[in-house]
Amino acid sequence: MPEVMAQGTNVALGLLFMLGSISCSVIITLILKYHSTLKGSRIVVLASNYMVAVFINFILWGRVDFISLSGSEILFGIGVGFWFIVTFYLFIYSIGRMGVAISVSVMRLAVVLPILSAVLFFGERPSLWQIPGMVLAGAAFILFGKATAQKENTPRRSFNIGLLAVLFFSMGVTGICLQYFEQKYSADLRNGFLTVVFAVALICAWLIVTVRGVAVRASDVKIGLLMGVPNGFSAVCFMSALRHLPDVLVFPVNDVSVVLLSTLGVYLIWREKLNRTGWIALALAVAAIALMNLKLGN
Repeated sequence: MPEVMAQGTNVALGLLFMLGSISCSVIITLILKYHSTLKGSRIVVLASNYMVAVFINFILWGRVDFISLSGSEILFGIGVGFWFIVTFYLFIYSIGRMGVAISVSVMRLAVVLPILSAVLFFGERPSLWQIPGMVLAGAAFILFGKATAQKENTPRRSFNIGLLAVLFFSMGVTGICLQYFEQKYSADLRNGFLTVVFAVALICAWLIVTVRGVAVRASDVKIGLLMGVPNGFSAVCFMSALRHLPDVLVFPVNDVSVVLLSTLGVYLIWREKLNRTGWIALALAVAAIALMNLKLGN
């Protein structure tokens, strides 16, 4: 009887953490959408956001007595930190240009690249579900390109499709970097590594602000600091959920929920709509994300 209660408690905690992870991701997206309506500075929001993210991960690092990182781990963190800010900036820019549903879906579809990396470099075999999922992901990406191209002139159409491709690639590479860290390094080093990653992103962002002479508005700083809270806790909640629930539940439910709730949120608040092609692409994307995150049969 005590064992059953303990298992139930773990499941309840896992579901609570997964709800926290989903909520944090959706809140980040809604904050970015809100900021896009203000026409403020994206880079100032990013820089302010990373101040909070560094602080949160530094505190969590302290819980494991600041386990030191080797030179190679620090260099890897520096590279990933630079890539983080590139990816996040592309995401913000894409939301302002093409809306939340398409941008979030393309980011989540980028899981196909870590899957391919696992097959090619880590000796894993794709499950029965992941192969059709990758096919659907390709179809969804093509349709998203068509959805953004409608009612656009040729130069803007080409730019939108190119932006989606770059966002997809950048997010995929980010996932591969984190995948590599989880495969090669101890979990005790995670928060120290993330502290380095976010610190580098923070320094890069403020350097850009300084060099380009970007005006630092209080409203942008406040939005960035506000966004830094869910951004700092989203990974913590997600990884904690994986401790109590199977990944075949956490990954698909988390990603699909983020796409659907973000799309619903911006529709209810800002009446952001998709055309028919976009809705078809969204449905394919949801199915693809769910299938690609299933690992049954591995």
